[in-house]
Amino acid sequence: MRYYKHYSRSCALDLTPKLPLVFCHGLLGFDSVSLGAGFAPLNITHWRGITEVLEENGIEVLITKVPATSGVEERAKVLEGKIAEKYPGREIHLIGEDACPL
Repeated sequence: MRYYKHYSRSCALDLTPKLPLVFCHGLLGFDSVSLGAGFAPLNITHWRGITEVLEENGIEVLITKVPATSGVEERAKVLEGKIAEKYPGREIHLIGEDACPL
């Protein structure tokens, strides 16, 4: 629980999301990508550090991967399946970028 200077302890604000957070990349997006092979490979994560910070604060997180160049309908079906598999029957907060299949 976070406390803000201008509030007394009795007026603490709990800003922690109660529902799971689901992240979805946009068109041509990725969840992670590896560059270079062999000697010094570099792994780049699209939502770098977000999962760790949120989970450390007790928030459920799902980073999804949908087809990067498919149509919105196909991408939405993939996203729906991943959410239903991880959080069946639950409400969620969906955080997406540009062409996330909302």
